[in-house]
Amino acid sequence: MDVIKVKSNYPKQEKLKDGNILNIRIMTKEDKPLIIEYFKKLPHQDMMYFRMDITSEGLDYWIKREQEELAITLLGFIDQQLVGISALHQDLAASSYHVGYIRLSVSAQHRKKGIASILAHEINAIAFSLNFEKVCVELTPEQKSSKNIVSDKLGFKQEAILKDHIMDKNNQKHDLIIMSNNPNDVLAQLKQRTVFTDTRYGQEY
Repeated sequence: MDVIKVKSNYPKQEKLKDGNILNIRIMTKEDKPLIIEYFKKLPHQDMMYFRMDITSEGLDYWIKREQEELAITLLGFIDQQLVGISALHQDLAASSYHVGYIRLSVSAQHRKKGIASILAHEINAIAFSLNFEKVCVELTPEQKSSKNIVSDKLGFKQEAILKDHIMDKNNQKHDLIIMSNNPNDVLAQLKQRTVFTDTRYGQEY
């Protein structure tokens, strides 16, 4: 991924529904302790939803992918508190380099403020600017609000349901929903409704 043009657009700020300011910047290796602490405070079920290894070793691998430009992660802050994370990872299979995977998490006490929507829009715009031909997100049926965000606002469509694909700490199985969008299709839909210019990436929507 050529992330130079992406990095030039951050840090940035967005106003939330409650009037607070969400400060968004790109993750660095120095953020590892902050991210570990963030995930420690999340319920186990939320950690399961994120679908990534968030142990210390897992974060080392995550950061390594960032340094190799195989991933890019946005961190959202209110004041100095980390309240949300969105990440875009490139598929490692040589035959699927055109596919990106989105991950999204918002702290429990800061939901319903528009943070998830903002971070989802930002990371999806990054996927578009990096010329991914397909972007996927993996959800469980319990993640209704996240599913609504990606389907209603970002044009994701359900591709498949993998039955009993995830097991939680209580050995309860959960289905996995795979959704995807094609950034070019989303762009075409937006152009049918209205035309505007996204100055962050030099793209007209």
